Amino acid sequence: MQLSEDATGLRFELTPPDTQLGRDVLTLVERGDISGMSFGFRATKDQWDVGQEPYIRTVLEAELREITITSMPAYPESGVEIAKRSLNAVKPRHADLRHYWLQLSEV
Repeated sequence: MQLSEDATGLRFELTPPDTQLGRDVLTLVERGDISGMSFGFRATKDQWDVGQEPYIRTVLEAELREITITSMPAYPESGVEIAKRSLNAVKPRHADLRHYWLQLSEV
């Protein structure tokens, strides 16, 4: 996994494993069933604007604890996308496995 930060916020890139769970997650994200992201952190530096309601907390520095893709994100404006290169990397492996099983079934 690669983490980075830009003007929008936290960004991560992940190549899921070629396992049933990895393929299931790719399918759910591709279909839109899972489209949000939540993350756990500990604020090490923050500031509060109490001059308005509701109060606004700005996290200036944080310790990241975990990242989760989810259908019910803690931060609704967050999002998850699949890059086509990720899908294309998984599809050839599926074709190889289908070919392998077809060969075995003919024996």
